[in-house]
Amino acid sequence: MDDEAFFLGFVKALFTQRRKTVRNAIRNTGHISGLDDPEAVVSAADEDLLRKRPGNLPPATFAELAALAAEHGDPS
Repeated sequence: MDDEAFFLGFVKALFTQRRKTVRNAIRNTGHISGLDDPEAVVSAADEDLLRKRPGNLPPATFAELAALAAEHGDPS
């Protein structure tokens, strides 16, 4: 897996749901971002982060969230 390609796909997927919470954006876009287990990512993420909206996150937070997703979401 190419980390940069996964990162870009993951961020792009979250921005398709930028008005939803991060929790729902991850759950709703697993098929787009390539996550086999979006629920595992939600379970591993910080609750405060999950309540925010993707459109309001700083870039560094996307990098942290993508690393968490790659570790827990079993990306294809």
